[in-house]
Amino acid sequence: MSNSSSRNGTPGSSPPAISAQEEFPTVDSEKWDAMNVRRAELIRKDMDIGLTDAERQEYERLQKMSLAAVVKACPQSEPDFERLARLREELRSDSPSRTE
Repeated sequence: MSNSSSRNGTPGSSPPAISAQEEFPTVDSEKWDAMNVRRAELIRKDMDIGLTDAERQEYERLQKMSLAAVVKACPQSEPDFERLARLREELRSDSPSRTE
């Protein structure tokens, strides 16, 4: 089987590499799933025999892109550490002394 035929998505073949120019898939889409299959393939290969430099670059790019996509799809607010510190102080001042 030639390299191009192994990249066409046929059952039992490797998923295609994600090019740097390709638009990143939306979370929870068919393209997202295909990207995760590719990431898993690269992880397994890395654990088994290691990755080529090109595969390592692809894997690292996919990791960064997937994290960015998840953060964009599921944003979380930044913790308000000053408010938490004030609350902690309020709770300490309102609680009875432990030495009593």
